[in-house]
Amino acid sequence: MDTNTAALDDSPAASEAPPEQQIRLRSYQQEMLEASLNRNVIVVMETGSGKTHVAVSRIRAELEGSQGDKLVWFLTPKVALAEQQYQVLKTCLPGFLIKSLTGKDGVETWTDKNVWKGFLMNVKIVVGTPKVLEDALTHGFVNVGMLSLLVFDEAHNCVGDSPMNVVMRNFYHPAKVRGDKVPHILGLTASPVMSANLGSLATIEASLDALATTPKRFRSALEEYARPPAMTSVLYTSSAKTGPPYGSPILRALARAVDSYDLYTDPYVTELGRFRNEKTERKLKDISDKPNTYCYKNLRALQQRSQALQEQLGASAAEWYILRCVDSFNKSLPLSTTLVLPDLNERERSHLAMIFERMLCEAGEETEASVVTDKVLSLIDILQQHSAPRVQCIVFAEQRAVVAALAHLLRSHPKIGTTYSVGTFVGTSVSANRKISVADLVEVKGQQQDLVDFRDGTKNLMIATNVLEEGIDVAACNLIICFDPPKNLVSFVQRRGRARQQQSEYVIFLPADDPGSNPSKWQRLEAEMKQAYIEENRNLGTISTENEDEVNSQQYTIKKTGAQLTLKNAKAHLYHFCAVGTHHVSGYFDLRPEFNTTNNGGPTPWTASVTLPPFVHHTVRCATSSRAYTTEVIAIKDAAFEAYVALYEAGLVNEHWLPLVKDYGPEVSSRHIDQPSIIDVSERLLSWRELFKSQRYGDVEWYRTALTLSFEGGKFLATKLLLPTPLKQGLQFNLYWSQNITYSVDIQASEGRPLSYTEIDSFRTCTHVILASIFSAYMTPDNFGQLPVLLSQPDGYAPPETQLLEGHDPAATLLQSAVTPERCGLIRVRGQYNRAYIYSGLATSKDTREESEIVVTVFPKRKDFLHPLHDVHSQTQGTTHSARFVFPVSDCTVDRLPTKHAILAAFIPAIMHRLDIAVLAQHVQSRLLADVGISDRSLIVEAVTAPSASEGFDYNRLEFLGDSILKSFAVRQVMAKHLNWPERYLSLDKEKLVSNNFLAEKAQKELDLGRFIVTKPFTGAKWRPIDVSKTTEAEASSRALSSKVMADVMEALVGAAFVDGGFGQALGCIRTLLSSEDWYSCDTSINRLLQDANTGEQPGLALPEQLVGHHFNYPSLLIEAITHVSFRDSNMGISYERLEILGDAVLDAVVVPKLFAHSRNLKHWEMHRIREALVCAHLLGYCCMHHRIDEEIFDVVSKDLSLDDQPQLRASTRAVHLHDFLRAGAQLMKQRQEAIEDFENVRADLDKALEYGLEYPWPDLIALNPPKFFSDLVESVLGAIYLDTRGDLSLCEAFVGKLGILKHMRRILEGNVETASPKEQLGILAGNEEVKYSVSLHKTKDQKRNFTCLVTVGGSEVAFVNDCKNKDEAEARSGRAAVRALQVKLGTESGNRKRKLDVVMKENIVNHEEA
Repeated sequence: MDTNTAALDDSPAASEAPPEQQIRLRSYQQEMLEASLNRNVIVVMETGSGKTHVAVSRIRAELEGSQGDKLVWFLTPKVALAEQQYQVLKTCLPGFLIKSLTGKDGVETWTDKNVWKGFLMNVKIVVGTPKVLEDALTHGFVNVGMLSLLVFDEAHNCVGDSPMNVVMRNFYHPAKVRGDKVPHILGLTASPVMSANLGSLATIEASLDALATTPKRFRSALEEYARPPAMTSVLYTSSAKTGPPYGSPILRALARAVDSYDLYTDPYVTELGRFRNEKTERKLKDISDKPNTYCYKNLRALQQRSQALQEQLGASAAEWYILRCVDSFNKSLPLSTTLVLPDLNERERSHLAMIFERMLCEAGEETEASVVTDKVLSLIDILQQHSAPRVQCIVFAEQRAVVAALAHLLRSHPKIGTTYSVGTFVGTSVSANRKISVADLVEVKGQQQDLVDFRDGTKNLMIATNVLEEGIDVAACNLIICFDPPKNLVSFVQRRGRARQQQSEYVIFLPADDPGSNPSKWQRLEAEMKQAYIEENRNLGTISTENEDEVNSQQYTIKKTGAQLTLKNAKAHLYHFCAVGTHHVSGYFDLRPEFNTTNNGGPTPWTASVTLPPFVHHTVRCATSSRAYTTEVIAIKDAAFEAYVALYEAGLVNEHWLPLVKDYGPEVSSRHIDQPSIIDVSERLLSWRELFKSQRYGDVEWYRTALTLSFEGGKFLATKLLLPTPLKQGLQFNLYWSQNITYSVDIQASEGRPLSYTEIDSFRTCTHVILASIFSAYMTPDNFGQLPVLLSQPDGYAPPETQLLEGHDPAATLLQSAVTPERCGLIRVRGQYNRAYIYSGLATSKDTREESEIVVTVFPKRKDFLHPLHDVHSQTQGTTHSARFVFPVSDCTVDRLPTKHAILAAFIPAIMHRLDIAVLAQHVQSRLLADVGISDRSLIVEAVTAPSASEGFDYNRLEFLGDSILKSFAVRQVMAKHLNWPERYLSLDKEKLVSNNFLAEKAQKELDLGRFIVTKPFTGAKWRPIDVSKTTEAEASSRALSSKVMADVMEALVGAAFVDGGFGQALGCIRTLLSSEDWYSCDTSINRLLQDANTGEQPGLALPEQLVGHHFNYPSLLIEAITHVSFRDSNMGISYERLEILGDAVLDAVVVPKLFAHSRNLKHWEMHRIREALVCAHLLGYCCMHHRIDEEIFDVVSKDLSLDDQPQLRASTRAVHLHDFLRAGAQLMKQRQEAIEDFENVRADLDKALEYGLEYPWPDLIALNPPKFFSDLVESVLGAIYLDTRGDLSLCEAFVGKLGILKHMRRILEGNVETASPKEQLGILAGNEEVKYSVSLHKTKDQKRNFTCLVTVGGSEVAFVNDCKNKDEAEARSGRAAVRALQVKLGTESGNRKRKLDVVMKENIVNHEEA
């Protein structure tokens, strides 16, 4: 064998060969490469002859010779083949960037051109499936002009409406006709045609714009390497002619079940019968004409496959298959779940299970003897004949069921099972339908492993369908058996090409009674095809457009992107739009577009119309076909086309023909929309640096303010400060001298009187004297007088006398005068550098000969007096400061400056820190937010202070409030801006406006907000008197900050504006912070939103209005608020989703400010938990079902009809609820009734728990699990009230009060009710231990679901619950039980538990935010 064979064959070995071998081509491969370089060609060579390496060399030549950023796209029909060829190209062309791109990569979510641009950046080769390229071209993300070479592997698939052919037909050929540059084409195939029609060669050549060619000059070299196997035929007797139709009891029982199936008992039919309307009647008629229910189709499929198995393999194989399918189905019953119509699906499954049980009972215990067909015996005989250590065999069968049953038979055979190791492969395709067929036994994972084992020789017999014919590399075989004959020429050639070993054999099974099944016809056709593409000087044909005029009559190309809409893809686009246009997807309703057709007679009789779901704006909800068509199918496609064009023209579809549901992150090289990131921001602005940046120190204008230090309610010291900027508002805070001593600081607003130069110089001198008492070691002549804060002279001293307070005297002077501790200066002891003491008095001694001694206490060295002393170390410090020490008078000196001024000097770092932040806030107040007008500076200080600063306050409370306020404005803004957008669009646009990344980006790039955010805690440890001259020379630097902190400060500023001036001022703040958006005023927004509202009278709204407590000026708003998307009886108006998203924001705007303003001054995490309890869907659903009014009614009664008594009226009442007026589809109304019945069963217990419980009843509300439309109804009505009252929140609050939400709020706040969820509480109590919830689902005897849950903490079982209706309830109840168990175990009292929860919750949140 040639040394290059391994490198050049289309086999796995090829990808493992060294690159220097892979670039050497055989003579016939070089011939094909040269042909490809001259023109577009389809290379036709036998499997295993090295077509892939012709493509590798052609790609290399293209990339090395092309100019600019050209791209090669390598197309393969299957994902597995794409992955295989990707590895080959990576190995052979390592110098080029190559990427794989298939449906497995989730490309359907790549709805932004920037994503495609980023993905393809610097890429030279893309290997993938053609559908991905078709979609990319269709949506304009890729254009033909970007491509330099298109390679079509298995090019014979480029026919009809295959994605390969669509790429050529819709994009390549039109571009070529326009004269645009188009890519070169290279096709690869073992046979260019599939059928016996000789004209098909010209068709595929025309489609690919390439001539089929095969080696001519070096034909002999090709034949040397591609020797075909010996072909033999095996004739067998068909059992369908000789055996009974149903040869076993089980087969007969299954046939009876199908033949006698009663459609009227089918769960789907009975469900349709409950809701009789025009739509269900039409469906019932269709089912009657053609039974296609889930149950019947599955029974029929199982019967058809088992009958085919009996004919192919024998009755015993069919019986085995039936029993395996039924057993697999029964095992799936307890855990069966589905997202669509879950209850209906469950009844269908139960119905099938009952039929199978009856079928098995009828069949009895009797089983069919192991009898197989003549065809199977012939197969076994061939396998025995070829049994050898080196045998490698593939058996091709047509049906998946035959593959499974045949594998079982061969594994069970006493001789075959010991000689051969059997695997199966039927492909990885899984049905996208909601219900998997009962008659399918495919195990994807198992067959993938079988393929791996077959490749490495672990298994030597593979039973497969035609998916193993082409492309997918398997080991070279020496025996190929067609258990079912090939369907076309390609299949014949591809199967034969699998037999690549020398002396291989190709066996085809043929029925003895079918004279037309001779395989020689494929050989003759193959010879004719070869003769055709060997012929020299052939010309390309043209693409036939016969019967295509109607289908291609409609096309819309967006010039900007090149994206195309056609009749063939419009319907799929329309279905996709309807599926993603709303979040309200559930089993209660069908969001698909509804098509109606009309046969008007004549040669082109068919027209069609389409109606979209009610969440679509009524102006574009309906469309009709543009003209009449010859077929109903094309008329429907045209209606879909017209509808989608209308959506595009209305702005509901973008320029790539995609719905506007783009996730606004990630952009290229960025993070997700809600994923915090670390960004570089400006270092925090130092107020003194900013003030002196633009002027010299001597030119500064100073402002006088009064400072008072108080202690134990009395004044300790009063002085004056000079500041280089006016302090517009006073400043009050505490300083903590020790654990038991706290000083109060009161700094007044600046005075307006100007100061003389003499006064300023006096302040400078006094400042130096006072600061030198503590910081003399850090003060030099260079910075004398260069301080940003100046202090006045001490009490009782005139300015000229201040300098007399500098320095110190011998302590003996204390003996000569009666100096009180208050007037005495600090005591300093010889030998104790940088240590000072506070004078307490003189020590008394009876022995007059002894030297006098001084009693002192330690003057603290610490600089941080802003934070209380709490920890053990600080407590020790506090004790040390109060301890008394005695020193000889001769060893001591006493400062001339009174001690209280030294205390002031020690406080200066903390005072300057607070002044710095106050001035920083004034800067924000007067410059950044000048147009907002926030009057309370303390709100801004709080808003710009991060928790990590440890100031005793932070932005978290204001951020929680501001988040709610910003959300309410964002919702109103996007609704007013996009009047025809559905709820899903609005939600995404709103999320963009309030997302952390968006806010952080605006804060950083447009506002430079980072320079105002206080993040570092004050310690004073390295504080030095500030040298203004050096400060102003300091260069600005940057720091790392979380994007979440930036976003939080933005929201906190909005919250501060709201607290200061209400909604109007909050809107002004939002306009300033997010100036890129043109924010509407309240009046403008509401005027726009009321454009479609109708003031006309609407009958039947009196009771709903009474329930709501508001008479609507625009009754159409209330109609919209109670209209569910499942209601399709009217094409006017719209369903409630838009109002629901508005009402959700309004509810927050009512609840959150009340929590913020509560007298308990709730922590932000407390507000968060209470808010979640009050606005969650569970409580809103409960309130909707609970709220009622009583309507008076009268019944006619008679005492005794026989006495002709006059009938009388008897008064009574009936309860009326808001949900009674819900306009919805029949299936949803049934769900409503069932939910109401469940609610009435638990109503009393829930009422009691909410009214008197010490813990919020999370488990009970979760167990109730009211359908979402109950909470949606509350929010949509609230949104309608907001619009109808032109934004009057007091009337919205009245409705919230009517529902009882405010009552529950008062109960939670006044009763101190625990609102943390059980899972949250358990996580906190468990600490670092792992908490695991193990949920199981069981069926009760009456077939009801029973969820159980076992909770383990740190691997130990803590709690177990059962009898739960759903998974969430099981976890909530088990979580609460586990909390109780841990409380008992830890001996936790109720009060202690709550304190622990609060403390740990606070720590967790702070740690998270700092991280």
